[in-house]
Amino acid sequence: VRSIVTEMLSTAKPTMLSTDDGPYASASWSAPSRSARVLRTLPLLGLLVTAAMLGFSALRGGSAGATPDELRLSIGKPFVQGIISIFEMKVDQITLNQPPSKWAYLEVGLITFDLVMDVHMDMLFFGAQATLGSAQMILSFRGQPFGVLQTQPSPLGGGGKIKSKMAGTLVVDDNEVFRKVALAVIEETEFTVELYAILDVELRGTDNGCMLRKEMCATVGSMRIPGVEFAKSVTLQGAQGFSVSMDHLAVTDLPSTEPAGRALIKVLAQVYNPSSFVLTGFDVMSLDV
Repeated sequence: VRSIVTEMLSTAKPTMLSTDDGPYASASWSAPSRSARVLRTLPLLGLLVTAAMLGFSALRGGSAGATPDELRLSIGKPFVQGIISIFEMKVDQITLNQPPSKWAYLEVGLITFDLVMDVHMDMLFFGAQATLGSAQMILSFRGQPFGVLQTQPSPLGGGGKIKSKMAGTLVVDDNEVFRKVALAVIEETEFTVELYAILDVELRGTDNGCMLRKEMCATVGSMRIPGVEFAKSVTLQGAQGFSVSMDHLAVTDLPSTEPAGRALIKVLAQVYNPSSFVLTGFDVMSLDV
């Protein structure tokens, strides 16, 4: 642990993933002060010390004959769990598409969606490339579960400020709560949704940009940390009632045998959607003109 701490302190530097635009676009970087570097590494040092103490406790508890993989897991798991627990995640937008009918879900009356969630995260550095494994993620609205998101693996890079996507199939198993979510999307300014899962985190070494020394990266290898708790509360933007502006009103008489017959009214209506959700279109919309 001492050698890992020394290596991280001597080589750690902030990195940004290169993106096309936005707040996380690649940018020039100037060296921070010594005090700033110390503050940045304090949480990391705390996690390392905690992991080392837990590993030492495991040895004293009768694990002296443990394999190197078991020892790495006993130290690595609390370290990874600490990073996953404290990192911040914000949702930029959510796209929901209803996939072709799946008989297995229709048979039991469940609604399914293909979901893609664009997120950005701010986390401590892992020291290796990390990936959230696929999981059964429970989604709740104000304490009430409404569905399960069957996620695909999601890359986390080496930590720091990153943009990523969480994708999968959302299976809605409580239509009443899901209706409340839909109403919040339409009417409210913002609301929160809770995500919870137990998942695996995979750490990959040298071939994928490990930031430690070569021999340390080799020990990281491709290590899977099982049973990591993922619990986040994300704030989503609502549509605030879909404000509408109307223009270019045109009235055209239609052929009629009566003096006051029918007329065709055309109007250009622009609907503002400030929500976190990408909408492909409306079903039926009523406007007062």
